[in-house]
Amino acid sequence: MVLILHGTGSALAQTQAAPAAVDSASTRALLAALSEGREATKPPPAVAAFRAPPQAARPRIRYWTPQAAVTEAGVRRDIQNLAAQGFGGLELVAMDRPTGVPDDYGWGTPRWNRIMQVAAEEAARLGLTFSVANGPSWPIAMPGVASAEDPSSLFELTYGQQLIEAGSRFEGRAPPGRVRRSEGSPRLVALLAYPLVGERTLDPARAVDLTAAADAAGGLVAFAPPTRDQRWMLVAFWGQPAAQKVGSLYVIDHFSAAGARQVRAYWDQIFSSVLAPGALDDLFNDSLEYKVAMDWTRDLPAVFRAQHGYDLAPYLPFIGVGTTYPKNDVPGFESPDPVRAAQVNQDYLDTLTALHIENHLAPLQALAKQHGATVRYQVGYNKPLAIETLAAAVGVPETEALGRAAIDGMRQMAAAVHILDKPQFSVESAAEFGDGYGQSLRDITWWSKRAWAAGVNAETLHGAAYDGGYEGPGNDQGALPGLVWPGYHAFGGKVTNVWNRQTAPFFSQVLTDYLARGNTLLRRRAKVDVAIFRAGLDVFNDPSVGHGDGEALYPDGGALADRGFSYDFVSPALLALPQSQARDGMIAPSGPGYRALLVPSAPFLSMADLVGFEAFAAQGVRIIFIGPLPRHSRSYGAVLRGETDEQVAAALTRLLARPGVRQVQTYGQVPLALGEMGVAPDAQVMDAPGVLAQHRVDGPTDLYYLYNYNKVSGKDASAVVNPSPEGTSYPRMAVPPREAVKTVRLSLAGQGRPYLLNAWSGSISPIAAYTARPGRVELTLAFQSDEALFVALMDDQTARASGLTPPARHVGADQIANQDIGYADGVLVRRRPSASAMLITDWRMTFAGVAKPADGASAYATSARPSLGPFSLGARLAPLRELSPALRDLSGLATYRSQVTLPAFSPRRAGYLLDLGRVEGAYQVSVNGQVIHGADQQDPVVDLSAFLRGGVNDIAVSVATTLCGSVKCEPARHEGLLGAAGQVYLRPYRIQPLHRARQPGPTRAGVANLRPSPEKPR
Repeated sequence: MVLILHGTGSALAQTQAAPAAVDSASTRALLAALSEGREATKPPPAVAAFRAPPQAARPRIRYWTPQAAVTEAGVRRDIQNLAAQGFGGLELVAMDRPTGVPDDYGWGTPRWNRIMQVAAEEAARLGLTFSVANGPSWPIAMPGVASAEDPSSLFELTYGQQLIEAGSRFEGRAPPGRVRRSEGSPRLVALLAYPLVGERTLDPARAVDLTAAADAAGGLVAFAPPTRDQRWMLVAFWGQPAAQKVGSLYVIDHFSAAGARQVRAYWDQIFSSVLAPGALDDLFNDSLEYKVAMDWTRDLPAVFRAQHGYDLAPYLPFIGVGTTYPKNDVPGFESPDPVRAAQVNQDYLDTLTALHIENHLAPLQALAKQHGATVRYQVGYNKPLAIETLAAAVGVPETEALGRAAIDGMRQMAAAVHILDKPQFSVESAAEFGDGYGQSLRDITWWSKRAWAAGVNAETLHGAAYDGGYEGPGNDQGALPGLVWPGYHAFGGKVTNVWNRQTAPFFSQVLTDYLARGNTLLRRRAKVDVAIFRAGLDVFNDPSVGHGDGEALYPDGGALADRGFSYDFVSPALLALPQSQARDGMIAPSGPGYRALLVPSAPFLSMADLVGFEAFAAQGVRIIFIGPLPRHSRSYGAVLRGETDEQVAAALTRLLARPGVRQVQTYGQVPLALGEMGVAPDAQVMDAPGVLAQHRVDGPTDLYYLYNYNKVSGKDASAVVNPSPEGTSYPRMAVPPREAVKTVRLSLAGQGRPYLLNAWSGSISPIAAYTARPGRVELTLAFQSDEALFVALMDDQTARASGLTPPARHVGADQIANQDIGYADGVLVRRRPSASAMLITDWRMTFAGVAKPADGASAYATSARPSLGPFSLGARLAPLRELSPALRDLSGLATYRSQVTLPAFSPRRAGYLLDLGRVEGAYQVSVNGQVIHGADQQDPVVDLSAFLRGGVNDIAVSVATTLCGSVKCEPARHEGLLGAAGQVYLRPYRIQPLHRARQPGPTRAGVANLRPSPEKPR
């Protein structure tokens, strides 16, 4: 296999034979799984699609049902509601049934099959994609697994130990396993005795194998230690069914072909008799939360020997990972040769990853492809598996941020998406404990913008719930037994919103429009500055490392990202793919085009990796080793095949002699070293660090996503049940937020004129102040707190083809002053305040409430809708709950109205900005009865000029609250139109042609085009 060994005429390449490039079992498995390649549909031009995003770019929604305890009409109504709110896809997930609902309303029954049909039919009728979970709830459980002893059931390794004191002997049965299950019979895998050479240190070189002396059930064994003057430890390892169930179904073995066959048997039957051809977009698989003492499968010892060339049994006390979720019970003994123990453990982990690909992911992907679908899978995390590698083996990798809010955690899957040009990289979006029904737009978009910064381009919102109607046995007046308002909730109302229960339709509509536009741009081909080599595991439960931004997987304090560098994490298997070959100074030049490879310090590195590095360096890729150099081969199997530490050291010496390879001592030195080596970020931040960047290309157009983010602390990043204790993340983000308003000078790689793309409204505006240099465009942008901006660099031909009129003039980016500049009807102008701001007085407010019905009905559709008001507020505004006792525990839609009288004015020469100050809730502004769509929900300043007239003008601001008030969330939310210190202003401005190119200010979102075309009412 010579996938990455082109141009290897060097001494290093000659040292190691070509097959070393695929020495890893997981690499071989991945290459085999990807042999058929993937098909991707070429999207329409990005800028054209941005204005009216395709349905497929809209976020999908996870839809929970109590299995089949539903009505067909209720399911159809829910899906119609979700489609009306702008969601693009439906993911059907069967959760637990309430007590009292009989089994024939469960998952996998004919009734469940009918519900799948109904959901698929309704989704197709409404133009939604349809996904379904691979089994009830999670992890994967299948009806064909007959018992815990079935060869396809989840399997584990557990151990028992018995200390033998010095001078003593052992007679008895093998020590039983520490973990006992109520079903299934343990089978002895290995029984070994080791001399104790420390408190927890066993010597494998002197181990005595007693396995043959005991039968599979661990029968009587007699052992007299060969050394009478020291203590010995007898350790027994037992393979046994883990006997985990989801409801009444057994969880499958995620490492065996038998487990995958059970999945195929079930879905082949569904596709042949239940779902129509093409009905399914993807088969969804949730996070790996199976429960085992230690990851194992029935034939692992034989597979391990075949892959690595030696017997694993003597090393069993030293392998395993104790930081999984749920937590494994690993032996955790130490070895007097820790290097060998670590190498063996790496071989064990590599075998697990290979088995998971070969026997689980690849068969699932083949199954889905056969039926016109793909697999979406939350791959690898929580378990001792190579996340970066596994992401390549499925059609749509999906990550999540619950308990792993650091952006680096989401970046782990990005390289597979970018190298293989996968159309989608998904995130389970914004699951929050303790925030049931309280998630605001500011909250949900914060999570989404962070995911975008990691390369994500698709969301699965968590989630929507069935309303609760049920007519089967055990129903309570036509509803599920025990149900209370506002309806069925899969998590007892304690985890995030139910997005089909909103106080006003536009609450979700503005969100889904915004996400669809961002996804549309980010689904173009990625260009990424730097690849970071990583051969590690998930750090979620690992207390030895940091978990916050800048301290988790790449602990540089954010130094690299703060200078605008984008980066992905690449595994050895990803670098061995054909798509990762280097050319013209880049890894994967037809894909992300990484121009540098960073290798953080680690004790182990294989010769196969070094051969690959040499090939990259020969093609001009810059390589930086950070900290102490590796000293040992990563695999003990490779050592047995002749790989030595001396070879590793000599290879590193030769590699570092190359001009494009260097070593630095600290992470903080990396950005400077990259600069000295000629590697600049595509989105270079010239000042004001803290803006993250993603770069996409769409033909001749360069697209940039730029995000003014805040760093999440380690405690907040890893918190789950009690989220954000330090106030650096939602749902308990400190007020004011930790992000800063900033003005940033940027140098963007590409050519053409810069345009600002407003994801809230879909408008596209030319940026007036910039400087074009060879291959780059310099400009200055002003960011609000937590603001994300999209910028396109387009040539004039592309702009005209996209319906834009390129401006004739611009000004230089280095001319800075305090006024806004832009274009009005194609003319370069500046906007300046023309008079003092006008305080809007005499506000009146009416409230359309959403409350629990008086008759005790439980479905949200039966909610009481009380109308309150009008309330006379005058000039000073306050949170709704403070305006009246009747509003203290009530959610709904607040409509604020006032009038302003204005002199006659020409919109070509003057205008007015409505400055709402602070708005808590989704808002919408109307002027003289006309709704202004596309208002920026993050920065509530709205240009009313195109809607105002001389004389009296009616202004209305509608604010949709969360459902938090009516369900009595804790802590209570202070929602409504709050203003700036309780006041709202109309700010007049005048427009003047800019006759001379001088002193422009930074371009701000929403004001780059000073006369946007009014959005037409829907």
